[in-house]
Amino acid sequence: MKKVFLIGFLCTVLLSCAGKKQKKEFFEYHGFGGGTTFIIEYDKTSGNLDAEFNKIFKEIENSVDISNSTSLINRINTNDSIGSIDVHFKKLLELSAGYYKEMDKAFEPTSLPLETFWGEDLPKFLNQSLIDSSIIDSVKLGVNIENIYLDANGSLVKKYPSTVIDFENIYRGYMVDLITELLESYHVYNYKVEIGGRIKAKGSNKFNKPWSVGIDEPSTDVKKRKVIAIAKLDGEAIVTSGNWRKYFPQGEKKLPFTIDHQTGYPVKHTLISATVISTSCTQADAYAASFMVMGTEKAKVFIAAHPQIKVFLVSTNYKGEWVTFMSNALTENVEMVIEENPI
Repeated sequence: MKKVFLIGFLCTVLLSCAGKKQKKEFFEYHGFGGGTTFIIEYDKTSGNLDAEFNKIFKEIENSVDISNSTSLINRINTNDSIGSIDVHFKKLLELSAGYYKEMDKAFEPTSLPLETFWGEDLPKFLNQSLIDSSIIDSVKLGVNIENIYLDANGSLVKKYPSTVIDFENIYRGYMVDLITELLESYHVYNYKVEIGGRIKAKGSNKFNKPWSVGIDEPSTDVKKRKVIAIAKLDGEAIVTSGNWRKYFPQGEKKLPFTIDHQTGYPVKHTLISATVISTSCTQADAYAASFMVMGTEKAKVFIAAHPQIKVFLVSTNYKGEWVTFMSNALTENVEMVIEENPI
């Protein structure tokens, strides 16, 4: 499963004019935590909660953050600490197993070896037929969440020592949910939480305006940012997955740097980005990553079977033009700014 690159794709759109009188007092807390950047804005109903936020970030860093060399997940991946796991690791493992089944194996938290092998090495992507399939088979060994489980005592078991676990495509959405649950436990109902590009917002901002998020048109030119749709959020999360500024050509088509962990090779579809809105940021995170593996057509089949799902897809056609798809349930949240070619 391809990693999720979101920084910069989702941007909060302030629906207010400079100079308007501030109607509410908000705390604004931002920095680096849980292995990524974060911004938390919330009204002053509860008082300052920064210490509580930091506690959550520290717990996640020590549990499932691969960028933390001493984290539990790194010790498990190097087989230095197999057995007992903490509450966050257990919850994320259970959630991942559930999404693995729900998304017909398109969600896979053990695919890091394949991601590392392919990276974004353009020559590899352009010359896939030259790669020895036995190498792919070797890299794939252990890539399957079914190879890890909890025994009767609640201890973690790995069928293959080579299996590497990475909750990258779910744990930041999970952090957003933890932070918003904390806010609401203190009766804070006007907030926006953004962690590594995953966003959840409720109520209104300091100008008493609804929270809105712009969805960009994919482009390799960061200086020519173009918002193609605006999504309004109230008690919902939004996550976008995809290599929307990085893709490789195949004729006129643009293909994503996304790996199908079941085949071990890059996907053949032209879905460049998937945006999902849900009351659960964890779910939005998992769905968006899964759709990037599925591709447009398979994603549309899943959406048709789950009409309540709010999804916005951006693909390319045979001419290399951007085309979009919006699920019926999403129309109440999203306003198109630029009319695109519908899929």
